[in-house]
Formats: sequence, C-alpha cells, structure tokens
Amino acid sequence: VMTVLIVSGLTWVAYAGEVESMPSDYVYVGLILAQTFAFSILRLPFALVAMFDLITIPFFFAFGRWSGELDGLETRLALLYLGSVSLLGLIAAYALEWKIRKLFLRERQLDYERGRSDALLLNVLPQVIIDRLKARRAAGNENRLAEAFDDVTVLFADAVGFTVQGAKTRPDELVEALDEIFCRFDELADRYGLEKIK
Repeated sequence: VMTVLIVSGLTWVAYAGEVESMPSDYVYVGLILAQTFAFSILRLPFALVAMFDLITIPFFFAFGRWSGELDGLETRLALLYLGSVSLLGLIAAYALEWKIRKLFLRERQLDYERGRSDALLLNVLPQVIIDRLKARRAAGNENRLAEAFDDVTVLFADAVGFTVQGAKTRPDELVEALDEIFCRFDELADRYGLEKIK
C-alpha cells in the first residue's frame, strides 16, 4: 500500500508539473489529497504517514525548482499548505494509532479478566454448568438454570466446635481439614453408589 501511495504521489507531482495548462497549486493539492487518504481512509500508522511526507514533499520542491514552476510566492504558499496539512495529518495519524493501541490493550485486559472470571467460576461450578450458563446468556435467556432429580438425598452436617477451632487454626490447615472431611463424604457416596451433585 505504501509503495502504491508513494509512487502515485511522485507520479502526480511529475505529471502535474509537466502539464503547462495545469495551475501549480494543483500539484500540492494532489499531495494533500493523497496524504489525507493515507491517514483517514487507510488509517496508516504515524511512521508510514511521516515516511510518505518525507519522500513526496522534498520531491515536490526539488521537481518544482528543477522545472522552474515554483517561484518565490508559489514556494511559500506550497510550503504553508503542505506544512500545515502535513502537521495536521501527522497529529491525526498519531491520535488514530494511539486509540487503536489503547483499544487493543483494553481487549487484552478484557480477555485476561474473562479468563480469571472463568477460573473463579470453575472453582465453584462444574464446567458443564458454566458452559450452559454462557450459552443461555448468549441466547438472551436469563431464566434460572436448574435440573430435576427424582430421588435426592440431602446431607446436612455440622462440624462441632468448628468456629472455636477455626479461630485457633491457620487458614491453610483449616482448608486442608475441610477438604479431608468432604473427601470422606465423597468416599461414602462412592461406597453406596450415590451420585454426587456439587
């Protein structure tokens, strides 16, 4: 794209400079249009827009001096217009590139947070339920997700003295003790052929 853009700009300068009936300001107007196309429609990065300017603008002045098309007033006008539009174009290209980079970083951060959220859900719910919740939300169905079981046994267990023991025990040891209790419940369920619902 840059090659086509630069070749088009240089060709326009050479062509417009050779056509005697064409006013000289048409030459830099063509460059201004090409530059505007580069940063607004193609959304080229700042460095490429600057490279386009650094190649085409000096070529325009060199060719204009060589062909004798640019006199003092024409040179000043061309310098004013090309300089101001180039500066505005570089600012616009930088702003667009900055916004695109910021959007990219926000999307990366959103993906990271989504991964953390999925990991937290996986600690609480089985993967099958998480997938069903996501599918229902994507379909716009916000109703509760529930399953029906014909035969259910519910076990309520109270760990005697847990609050007092919890205050005296280190957190990692307490979690390990709870894990051991639930593992024993699972062993009992396996022994009697009960399906565990977590």
